[in-house]
Amino acid sequence: MPLLEGQPAEYLYVQLKAYKDKTRADPTATMPSSAANLTDLDMREISAFLATQMAPSVAYQVDSAKAVLGQNKAMVLGCGTCHVTDRNAATAVPRIAGQAVGYSVAQLQTFATGTRAHGVGSQAAPVVSLTSADIEALANYFAQLK
Repeated sequence: MPLLEGQPAEYLYVQLKAYKDKTRADPTATMPSSAANLTDLDMREISAFLATQMAPSVAYQVDSAKAVLGQNKAMVLGCGTCHVTDRNAATAVPRIAGQAVGYSVAQLQTFATGTRAHGVGSQAAPVVSLTSADIEALANYFAQLK
């Protein structure tokens, strides 16, 4: 489950709209049904509310060796270009710092397999090839960031 507090309102709105429009898949099938009856105003207000909340600081157990590999991989991939150098939020780009390892692994797998687009519109990121080891390393790195 992602940490939504402190995410940019624009990003949250776009994601809610994608769930409502069924252009973003959800393996749990929770979000499309939750968003189905939301109006545009509802989605904007929910997004604005969550954006104003303080992102919780959670101390996840991470594999420090994997986190170091993930930091190196993030530098090679240029993750900081869009997710800013500390992997926090910027406009329509989500904060990936401090997300749970399992959540990040699941999202990175959807990007790697093409199940989910990495970014939208002008914010679309190039498709990158990620191994399972890369995904684990990146997820551990993102989880330990504050």
